[in-house]
Parts: sequence; C-alpha cells; structure tokens
Amino acid sequence: MDEIQLDHSFVPNVEGDIHVMSTKFGHKETCVFVHGFMGNGYWWHWLMPYLVEKYNLIIIDLPGMGQSKDRITYSLSAMGSAIIEVIRHFEVNLKVHLIGHSFGALASGHALIQSPNNIKSFHCIDMDLIHLQDESHPKMNTAPRRYHANKETLMARFRLVPAETLCSKEAFHFLAQNSIHLFDQGWAWSFDPNILNTKKDNVLSAFKETVKTHHIPTQLVLGDKTTVLNLDKATNHWQLIMGNKQIKVMPGYHHLMLDDPKALALIIHQFVSDLNE
Repeated sequence: MDEIQLDHSFVPNVEGDIHVMSTKFGHKETCVFVHGFMGNGYWWHWLMPYLVEKYNLIIIDLPGMGQSKDRITYSLSAMGSAIIEVIRHFEVNLKVHLIGHSFGALASGHALIQSPNNIKSFHCIDMDLIHLQDESHPKMNTAPRRYHANKETLMARFRLVPAETLCSKEAFHFLAQNSIHLFDQGWAWSFDPNILNTKKDNVLSAFKETVKTHHIPTQLVLGDKTTVLNLDKATNHWQLIMGNKQIKVMPGYHHLMLDDPKALALIIHQFVSDLNE
C-alpha cells in the first residue's frame, strides 16, 4: 500500500489503541473503510488506487484485529465507538462517507447511531442489516492464541471465509502476509480469537430512526454470488429498514473489494457524486 503513500498511526484509546492507515488530506470528501470479521485494513488494498485521487482515505483496523490492540472484552457498540474516535482524531466535526463490509457494516451501524453528525453517507457492503437486531451477550473471553514456529506454516493455513473470490493468487498471498504477526511467543493470526465472543445488542430500531432523523443517504451493495446472505431477503430487509431502493448488485461473491475493486469503487464514487449534484 506504500505506492499510494498511506500513513500508519495509532489513535490512543484506554481499552487498546486503534491502528489506522490514511492518506494526506487534500480533498473535500473523506471516505472511511471498515473491514469484515477477522480481517484488517489491507482487505481494502486494491480499492484504494481508484479513489485516492478523489477522496481522503482512512482505513481502520477494528479493535482486536489487524494491528489494533487487543481488548479484554469486545462489543459491536465498542467497535462503533472506535470508528467515531478515529474520525474525530482527524477532525472533531469531520463528516465522512462510511464504507463497512460485512461485520464492519454492523460496527459502522453502531458508529452511525452514536455520532450521526459525523456521517455524510453510509455504504453497506454484502451484509443484511437485519442482523443489527441480533442479541448476543457472551461470557468472559477465554480463548487463547495459538502460536507457530515460523510464518510459512501459518501462511499455508490462511483461508478466506467464505473461500469464494475472484482474486488472484498474488492478492491471496498478500492478504496472508498481512494477516499474521510475530509475537514474543511466535507467529500467530493478527486477530484476537476472543473477538468470537463479541457482544451484540438489538439496535435495529435505533439505527433506522437515526438514519431517518438525520437524513443520512445509504446504499446496499451485494455480490450476485454471495454465500453469506440471501439476496432476496437482504434486499427486502433493506427496503423495510431504510425505506429506499438504493441497492446495487454487482458480479462477485462476498469479498467484493477483492472480486472487482474497480467496480466497487465506481459504485461508491457514483453514489457520492450524485449526492453532491
């Protein structure tokens, strides 16, 4: 990602600092990208070249994932708070175009509820927002990290979940390299296994009301071959929740930023451009 001159920094947080990659600010519009479950900011690597000439870019590693620090407990609400902290770190009153993929879209939904004045538009990538009503209150985290003696062994075990994607072997290898970390005890995945115990609250009604009250433009982008949701149900739920038909279905599976980053970037850019007309 160095070819587009991304700066790496950590936003201080009492529960664990948040790792951020960002471009120099020189544009009027800012996009914030939030990755999916057990992922990291590098999942957006191939999308960046198509947007860097038009937008300031902020790419977040969610708590306990990527290079962000582990926490004692995890919740979608705290994930949302982390997103808002990052946005305000750059500018307190910054209004951004928030792009969340899968689990990251749910975390972004919490961010929108918590600070709607920081959100200029919301882009939900391959996630059925009906899951914002899911309730899950797990017990204390106990899952240990598993360490390996060398990086090659761990990289050989790397898999995308779900596995279907159109990305190249080179892209797959790049993600594998950036999804592991050398700890004092050895090589391990760059996500804390305790994120499996993330607390979830029913905030669907709050999300729906916040979007309506603050007039936040939203769009849903789905892969036509996605295996993590039912297209018909997801689109029906979206229309019931959002009251609009701002839905794009593009060729691809679940990891649309890998399948066709140029097409996804164009969908995002077109939506934002239409807002500014």
